[in-house]
Amino acid sequence: MRKRVDTRLPSLVSLYEAVVALSGWGALIAATRAPAPSPEAVPAALFLLLTVALKHEGFQVARLVTHSLGGVAALAAVLALEPPLGAWVAALAALVFLATRSPAGERRFGLAHARLLLFGGGLNGLMALSGAWLYRALGGRWGQSSLGRSDLAPLLA
Repeated sequence: MRKRVDTRLPSLVSLYEAVVALSGWGALIAATRAPAPSPEAVPAALFLLLTVALKHEGFQVARLVTHSLGGVAALAAVLALEPPLGAWVAALAALVFLATRSPAGERRFGLAHARLLLFGGGLNGLMALSGAWLYRALGGRWGQSSLGRSDLAPLLA
């Protein structure tokens, strides 16, 4: 008995990857175009280096799935640098990390790897911007030197 293989699945996965990648990178570009305070390149670069280093120190639980503290550093970048700069740190850290990792047996910098880079960076940027929006919508404030009880709900979201 022959099994029927659903040939639509790869095209749906590709469509999902494309939508997430375009949404994430598009949201980052749109957020960057909005008026904002001048970005500080040195702190952003340090957060980027910290995030990538922490991702490299993570442990792999499955193919292309690594658990690390990189997300905590990216979240700290969003809180310290404010969006969109903190979201750029999250997106670029994912892009750099994935660019330096290649699954065994796969060509690095082929079409599949490029799709993975764009998807991973776009997803992280989109999550950072979405989290920042939710934080602000729940009453979170940017540029604080300390946190109080009123900041607990936005931070937990």
